[in-house]
Amino acid sequence: MPKQNLKLISHASLTNHRIITYEGERYPESAFRQTTPQLPDLIHINAIPGAETLPIKPLVLFQAYGELMRYHPNYGARFREQLDQVARIEPDNVYVLSALARKILLEGTTEANLEATRYLSRSIELGSKLIPDYELLADLLSRSGQIAEAIKILKRAVELAPYSGQPYDALAHAYFCAHQYSASLRVVRKGLELFPGDPSLRSLQRRLEQLGSH
Repeated sequence: MPKQNLKLISHASLTNHRIITYEGERYPESAFRQTTPQLPDLIHINAIPGAETLPIKPLVLFQAYGELMRYHPNYGARFREQLDQVARIEPDNVYVLSALARKILLEGTTEANLEATRYLSRSIELGSKLIPDYELLADLLSRSGQIAEAIKILKRAVELAPYSGQPYDALAHAYFCAHQYSASLRVVRKGLELFPGDPSLRSLQRRLEQLGSH
């Protein structure tokens, strides 16, 4: 491609040539110094030269290990370590509250469910827009018999994510469990307008229409 008269664009975008490497050419020494004692299992891509050993904010590390753990469970221990640390520093961070709720739910007790409910309620109170947290909180509320509160939470989730199918499905099923079949069918139909191929909404629609025919 011809050279362009541009500013503030990377070298490769400005030129019409390639940067050549040769067979057997060694990697630069910097390629072998990408980890540090402080970060033995992460690479700080945009570290300031000469300041690679400066500490990284605990919240940044917490989020980094959280992303890694989704695909590489072996990072779980490091994630939990960072969670314990950041929970003391930023106890009202919505991501921290979300992670604390999921951590304590692993205990599988009634007390753990109540504590997780408190964490998620606090997160949403602080303005969280993490839709899975709304759905998880609604599920916990439903299981504790607070179906009306669960419906309120799911209605907020639909408002926050009107073009996501899962909140419609969860809200429609919550109405169904509360025997509010007309409301459930309205939500199903709205969801199917946006997601006509959603199998869960289609299945619930058939059940509701069968109930209406009796």
